[in-house]
Amino acid sequence: MANAWRELVPELPVADLERALNHYQGTLGFTLQWVYEAHGFASVIRDGVRLFLRRQNPPFDEVVCNFYVDDVDAVYAELVASGAHVLCAPADKPWGTREFSFDDPDQNLFRVHRLLKKADEAA
Repeated sequence: MANAWRELVPELPVADLERALNHYQGTLGFTLQWVYEAHGFASVIRDGVRLFLRRQNPPFDEVVCNFYVDDVDAVYAELVASGAHVLCAPADKPWGTREFSFDDPDQNLFRVHRLLKKADEAA
């Protein structure tokens, strides 16, 4: 399709760009794509998931990003081991996902999901 939309890139506010880059790279395993320090703007990527980080003065409006992954429990274990600020353990939710949440030093909220099979799909 000639006009296909290919990617959605959340832009997250951060109080300190260097601290945010250290967190996203060192704790969450993202790779730096580029940084434009003059405007306090950077891009990080992991497994095809790209985030823009933008320096801004707090307080911030709430930002929530939802990631879908193949193995919620493996991602949870990885983030706990790396020292991420995990807010809750993985749990099956009544709306049909297994998920957990974590946040970053600027309180941007992330939910990590996996869709659960419906009862009629499991057979």
